[in-house]
Amino acid sequence: MQIKFSPAAVDDLIIIGDWYKDKGGNKLALSMLKKIRSSIEHLANNTLMARNGRVDGTYEKVIVGTEFIAVYIITDRVETVRVLHSAQQWP
Repeated sequence: MQIKFSPAAVDDLIIIGDWYKDKGGNKLALSMLKKIRSSIEHLANNTLMARNGRVDGTYEKVIVGTEFIAVYIITDRVETVRVLHSAQQWP
């Protein structure tokens, strides 16, 4: 199944990358973004390996080894709606 990132999810990833870049440089930022993306890409073959989301119709995948959660919906593809820090309030 195809993976798509919503504009809001792309914005989330940019913010995450910038934060890690400021804290530890490019290498740290790229490592974190790679970990997040890899975890989300696993959803292509295992769409239901996450819990039901707080918003009807969504799912939430805890990204192991990070403090982030990927919020996604399933249509004819997996669409990542947001990538949130676990302490963030959503919606």
